[in-house]
Amino acid sequence: MAPSLPPVAHRIVAIAHVFSLLSLSYFLRYDHGTEELPDDYFTPTIADLKARQEQLRARTTALNNAPLLTRAQREEQAKAKRDRWPNVRLHFSPPPPPHLR
Repeated sequence: MAPSLPPVAHRIVAIAHVFSLLSLSYFLRYDHGTEELPDDYFTPTIADLKARQEQLRARTTALNNAPLLTRAQREEQAKAKRDRWPNVRLHFSPPPPPHLR
């Protein structure tokens, strides 16, 4: 039976599930070796969840406090993005055909 978490931890765990919390910190902890990862590697800690919640709160606050943009400003930003990445290439490999006997 799993240990009981405090009420705040339950809310943080719920937030983690909603936002599919597999953040960059997990990627950076991985040493890219060939060995198997332990099962607890994919379970975020309370500290990880709190850090992610704080990141989301800071992003939301920044978006809410940002000034409104005029159409010209939005179009200018969109043009800057298009100029930065003028071409997009998608590469995919179709599955191999089935071998019939």
